[in-house]
Amino acid sequence: MPAFLQNSEGHNRWKMEFSTPEDYQRSVKGYYRLITGVDVVVGRILDSLERQKLLENTVIIFTSDNGFFLGERELSGKWLMHEESIRTPLIIRDPRLPATREKRRREMTLNIDVAPTILSLAGIPPSQFMQGRNLSPLTRGESLSWRSEFYYSHLFDHKIIPKIEGIRNERWKYIRYIESEPLYEELYDLHGDPHEERNVARAGHESQMTTMRERWKTWRSAVENCGRGRSGASQISHECWHVGRTVLLSASAAGAFVGSRADGKTVRPTDL
Repeated sequence: MPAFLQNSEGHNRWKMEFSTPEDYQRSVKGYYRLITGVDVVVGRILDSLERQKLLENTVIIFTSDNGFFLGERELSGKWLMHEESIRTPLIIRDPRLPATREKRRREMTLNIDVAPTILSLAGIPPSQFMQGRNLSPLTRGESLSWRSEFYYSHLFDHKIIPKIEGIRNERWKYIRYIESEPLYEELYDLHGDPHEERNVARAGHESQMTTMRERWKTWRSAVENCGRGRSGASQISHECWHVGRTVLLSASAAGAFVGSRADGKTVRPTDL
């Protein structure tokens, strides 16, 4: 672990939460209690929908805003680009689909896909300024052209949380700590090393590093060009964020447990 990560907020929190066997047990069990509590509440929502005879007319999307380190890599928190931090659950229950649709898809989905999906389910065309894609065709089992990579950035301004940009595709992940001196980069082969235990950025993968750096430059240039002269991200058009059929990941966007009726009508929390 480089010095700037040893002094980072994630490593400091690891020292407080996971660094001893006793702390690890306490923190992980507390986290699992939290997850169990979420599961109980989701069950109550489903029970309430069933009592009101709305369950079979409700599309449910279950997801999360971020992953979390539970001591892996001597880290806590959610600020780096490793899989533990960026992977989130996504479960879509649409009662109109046949039971044969209950399966796992391998396509990469992003939190920016949630809003276009909800609007599509409600019969409302997504705004041209939205960046994500409607996931409904995937839930129906359709085969279609899908993203093969995405651009990641976490630029939260904090003294000891490093700023990161990177590219993740179906096999490779490139991480760039943009303010580190000297520049620190990571490259992982997700096929051969799914747990990202071997950084091969300096281990004979010069050609792949060149490719990933070029993809990073392309994405960064596209983002900068789209934002130039604009007062805010909301004014950036949908097309500006697309590069070669891929979509930008906004690390600050939040997911949620969302309910919408399959007939397009809204179900508010006060109705449950």
